[in-house]
Amino acid sequence: MNILFVCKFNSFRSKAAEQFFGKYNNNDKLKAKSAGLVMGYTKHSNIGKAAEKLDIEIKGDPIGLSLQLIDWADLIVLVANDVSSDFFTTIWEVKRFEHWEIADAKEETVDERVSILNEIEERIKHYMKDLQKK
Repeated sequence: MNILFVCKFNSFRSKAAEQFFGKYNNNDKLKAKSAGLVMGYTKHSNIGKAAEKLDIEIKGDPIGLSLQLIDWADLIVLVANDVSSDFFTTIWEVKRFEHWEIADAKEETVDERVSILNEIEERIKHYMKDLQKK
């Protein structure tokens, strides 16, 4: 199964979901990638500091959503509360879709980023238990 995590810019939330997925995935048949609805700008310095506290690395330039990625994905998980799910459910009618209402950082502090990362990590851990059963 190919899973695509998407957020607004692919500079924080979707990249974090992809990294946590890799951290907890032990099934070679499950693959993950991430993208932004709009290709964002490079990450803020405090993203790396927050990620280090949770033993992941958020790296690489943002990647924009493409038709190739949509076609690749068996499941798209929108990891954002500021992007409409209509884009995926109405316009593209993707195969499988889930919407995790994860807020983006407003204050841009390390502590706020860590809090968001904790939420994403918990969602991934719970989700991985379900996927590993299949």
